[in-house]
Amino acid sequence: MDTYTFQDIFDMDFLQKLIDSLSVALQVGISIRGPKGERFTKDSDYCRFCRDVVKKSPVGRARCDLSDRALSAHNDEKPYICHCQSAGLTDASVPIIVEGRHLASILVGQVRLAEDVPEEEEYRTNARILQLDEEEFLEHVRAIPTITRAQFEHILDLLSLLAGQFSQLGCGNLRLQDAIRSLESRICPVFRRVISKNSFIISSRRFAFSSVICTCFALCAAGISGSSSSRFR
Repeated sequence: MDTYTFQDIFDMDFLQKLIDSLSVALQVGISIRGPKGERFTKDSDYCRFCRDVVKKSPVGRARCDLSDRALSAHNDEKPYICHCQSAGLTDASVPIIVEGRHLASILVGQVRLAEDVPEEEEYRTNARILQLDEEEFLEHVRAIPTITRAQFEHILDLLSLLAGQFSQLGCGNLRLQDAIRSLESRICPVFRRVISKNSFIISSRRFAFSSVICTCFALCAAGISGSSSSRFR
């Protein structure tokens, strides 16, 4: 069972809704990425700065991608905190581990820490590197509210608990898929033998398939009952 992917064991539509809601509630940017930075959910951008300013610049978009890939590759059990390579904002990643495999990471960022606000000249330098208008850059970056490091760590604690639940849910989904495959492997051959002996005879008004259906349902019930009784002995 080492060939499964993150998408095989999680409902991606539900995760997108969850990530979007968390981004608004926590007032941070959030996304789920694969270990190589591949997007599993769309980016839930909390602030306009990254979406409408930094990523307008080809240099800024490339630097954002580099930062995201570096964060996504981090597979330590503890959250990893760093500065983004494009604008100096604070980002972090929380890995999702399923049965010892690093399947994905929750990336969180677009944060200005009150204890770590750069000087104006540093922002202007970043704007010039990204080939962006300095005044527009400053206007938008200043519009991002600052939070304390303690507040940010509380957010990471919450996302770490969520990642732990994802890990448990992923393990449970894998075991359920194994059980379904095991049941199918035992029942399907019986279905094929029964159907081969009871051909579907189609005439003008006569269908000789009811006995086959009844037999299949009976075998299903017997197979499920047998597997359940043996499991709980």
